[in-house]
Amino acid sequence: MANLNIRRIVCGLLEENSYLVFLDEREDAFIIDPGDNFEELMAAIQVSGKRLAYILLTHGHFDHTLCAPRLREATGAKIIAHSFELEYLKDAHLNSYQPSLCREAFVPFEADQALEILENGSIELCGISMQVLYTPGHTPGGMCFHIPEHQTLFSGDILFENGFGRTDLPGGSTQQIRRSLRKLLKLPEDTDVYAGHGASTLIRRVVDGFQ
Repeated sequence: MANLNIRRIVCGLLEENSYLVFLDEREDAFIIDPGDNFEELMAAIQVSGKRLAYILLTHGHFDHTLCAPRLREATGAKIIAHSFELEYLKDAHLNSYQPSLCREAFVPFEADQALEILENGSIELCGISMQVLYTPGHTPGGMCFHIPEHQTLFSGDILFENGFGRTDLPGGSTQQIRRSLRKLLKLPEDTDVYAGHGASTLIRRVVDGFQ
């Protein structure tokens, strides 16, 4: 099995987790949720020696997306988001942008590719096969990325080490997030969970916490 590399970059005052992901034998990489720390994000890419090919967005909130357009401009990477999140990328009210918390200014932008899954799908990027899990509730077009071969889940703001995402922001839904959580908690118990904020954990620990 190829070695999966995951580099966490903590971004901004809200300490959002961005993840640079790549295989050793490949020259390309993708990044998940590039938040408010362009210099650190670029430094991580440069240290890796990889070419950034894709920018994946679990959802459209500002703290997960602020550096996406700058990274695209600097690297030529393509931005991928859910179709339900496209307006969030262009609307500071929808994406809850808070200038007082940010070093980066909000710049409206569009995705290069919009995924339209309404349940589950799949995608292969940089030699890595992923299940795309449609997980609304925090936002209408939330997605999680599951890599079964490496027992890895990138959960965005749906699932954290000690809880789950807010539902009181624009487009949030308690009913939907409960359904999304039920889906995620059925994953194999040894799945590593890389959340949008805080420490990584295992599905079994999260399940125990909900009991």
